[in-house]
Amino acid sequence: MARIADRYLAGEISRAFGAVSILLLLVTFGGLLTDVLNRVSKGRIPAELVLTQLVLRIPSALNLLLPLAAFV
Repeated sequence: MARIADRYLAGEISRAFGAVSILLLLVTFGGLLTDVLNRVSKGRIPAELVLTQLVLRIPSALNLLLPLAAFV
């Protein structure tokens, strides 16, 4: 009986963790996009590198977001 409860709790916790992680990543991704587009408009980086800049910044954002998602 304990195994069923453990599986249920693990499933519920992992779903909540995943949902919160995705939500926090989307919010952070919006902020990163704003920052990168601001740099493009000022001419600091070429427009072709927008997607590359966003992809390269995601791992550092995840370092901050995953521990926060674990608290929720």
